[in-house]
Amino acid sequence: MAWSNAPSRTGTAYWRRVKRWARDNLEYRCNAISCEESANLELDHITPHYLGGTENPGNLQWLCPTHHKQKTAGEAYRARGGRYRRKEQPSIGSVAKGRGITPARREQPPTT
Repeated sequence: MAWSNAPSRTGTAYWRRVKRWARDNLEYRCNAISCEESANLELDHITPHYLGGTENPGNLQWLCPTHHKQKTAGEAYRARGGRYRRKEQPSIGSVAKGRGITPARREQPPTT
């Protein structure tokens, strides 16, 4: 997955060489069962990097975007210990820092 605020590992010259090798040497069709897609495929690590996967030929496969997204979502779910990601709710502190509606000011008691 490419992050918008950081260099992408998949955008390196090394990764482009790996993709070129895979395109020439691996069957260019979606590796998901019963999928016959053979256009706009994405190169996938069968065992993800964070679990020790490498760019060895036995760890690479082509997947269509739909199946690649499903596989990646399943890996992320398992990496979080089986918990779905929750949308972050703004906290009172973030609202007070100007990231939302500014809370109404409290009236201060008069000082004597």
